[in-house]
Amino acid sequence: IFMLASCNEMTDLYEGARPVKFWVTASQSFITEGESITFNDSSVNVKSRVWTFEGGSITTSTEKNPVVVYSTGGVFKTKVTSEFNDGTKEDRLFLITVRPPVVADFS
Repeated sequence: IFMLASCNEMTDLYEGARPVKFWVTASQSFITEGESITFNDSSVNVKSRVWTFEGGSITTSTEKNPVVVYSTGGVFKTKVTSEFNDGTKEDRLFLITVRPPVVADFS
């Protein structure tokens, strides 16, 4: 017979870990002029969210998954602020690089 004994009580293996409640992504961060990016907020227990889009086809959105077209080249900031049911807030900043289209210049 084999027995294990311990002087310490068994503790929760996940003690100190907390679930991820804020999870936002972008479909891509490098695009060509005229292309779009889909932003995604997969956060849980969100009371409200506000996206701001520098250089995009829309300037703000409260949608969970906004789609934004970028028509001119440059580096643009996109920010989302999410407020959760418990009153806390989280921010995320994305830098979006928009390149001009490549045009062949030869004959």
